[in-house]
Amino acid sequence: MNGNTYSPLSVLIVDDAPSARAVLKDMLTELGFESIHEAANGREASSIISRESVHLVLCDQVMPDMSGKELLVHIRRNLRQETLPVIFVSALSAVHEVAEVLELQATDYLVKPVSFRKLRRKIEEALHLATERIELCPDHIGPLGNL
Repeated sequence: MNGNTYSPLSVLIVDDAPSARAVLKDMLTELGFESIHEAANGREASSIISRESVHLVLCDQVMPDMSGKELLVHIRRNLRQETLPVIFVSALSAVHEVAEVLELQATDYLVKPVSFRKLRRKIEEALHLATERIELCPDHIGPLGNL
């Protein structure tokens, strides 16, 4: 990614709190994202990921119907989106909570409330890493394969 040119990329915010989604959406808009999807739980998110081209997921941990951890496992195993960057944005800050989702192949973890600067840095790192993974595995065209 060069600079903050995120307009061609699509991001999905998954959080059961509308106010949390609104805060993240405002930050993502300021970063230049134009295609921003929202889901109130993991099931809605799974449906969006299955039918839309999503390049980045920002996901809460605790949600009804399907938790963030369950969604992450579903994304990696069932939807076979191994390179899709999934950044957790959660109020849970215990070391074991963070370690558990990172072991499940989350890309990164941010503790709420999130600063704009930290969110921007984590997104830049996640998208850069995803691009490197695709370049290393050209036979696997992941969510960033169209860039």
